[in-house]
Amino acid sequence: PCRASALLFAGARTLVAARAATLPTTLPTADTTAISYHGQSYTGTIPTEFGLLTKATGMNLKRNDLTGTIPTQIGHLVLMSSKFWLYENSLSSAIPTELGKLV
Repeated sequence: PCRASALLFAGARTLVAARAATLPTTLPTADTTAISYHGQSYTGTIPTEFGLLTKATGMNLKRNDLTGTIPTQIGHLVLMSSKFWLYENSLSSAIPTELGKLV
């Protein structure tokens, strides 16, 4: 059986992705408004492709085993404000200055 663990919200439509070892780099649609891949022990880095989801208002990647840096491309998500969760990972960089532009 396929265990659903990650949701991408695209308007009124909900897309469900099966759990994978790393976060996906192929994204379903530019109309995605929220990203939630939390608490599933994903490994690897945060894909720079997430920065293409310019309609995203929230991103929840907390409680995984993500490593590396926070991509500067996330700063392109200008609609995202307080719903950006990365805690309980093993990220190794400072917060990119591009994220300071998010309101």
